[in-house]
Amino acid sequence: MKNALPDILPVPATTLVVDDEPGIRILLHDWLSDHSGMTVHVAATVEEAFDILQKRSVDLLLVDLFLGDGSGLDVIRRAREVQPHAVSILITAHPTVETAISALQTGTYDYLIKPFRLEMLSAAVHRGLENCRLRRENMELREQVA
Repeated sequence: MKNALPDILPVPATTLVVDDEPGIRILLHDWLSDHSGMTVHVAATVEEAFDILQKRSVDLLLVDLFLGDGSGLDVIRRAREVQPHAVSILITAHPTVETAISALQTGTYDYLIKPFRLEMLSAAVHRGLENCRLRRENMELREQVA
């Protein structure tokens, strides 16, 4: 079984993984780095994520819902303000209808429930990065027209 991401990813793609569980951060960092060649930044807290979003361009966010110092939805809201092209995938072990609705209202692109299979993650990441690429193209075309 092949877990590699397809070759049509935006190059270079950058991902921010935000999870307060060290094991999940390490797994996602290593898997994304090894199988996609993308640059992966990690944060354990909302504040660390905010700091990275202010300093680095990010194409994709993989964000846990419950973080030690706040909500992953806060990270997604901030990302939409400072990097509107970025695509967010919310990850949670405690799915509820209310959470799903909040995620959609916040602009979350996809929603994964822990535990998830790497194939599901791969598909979500691929779709998300393709969406990011299309958003960037759209923004560039609008600038050219203006």
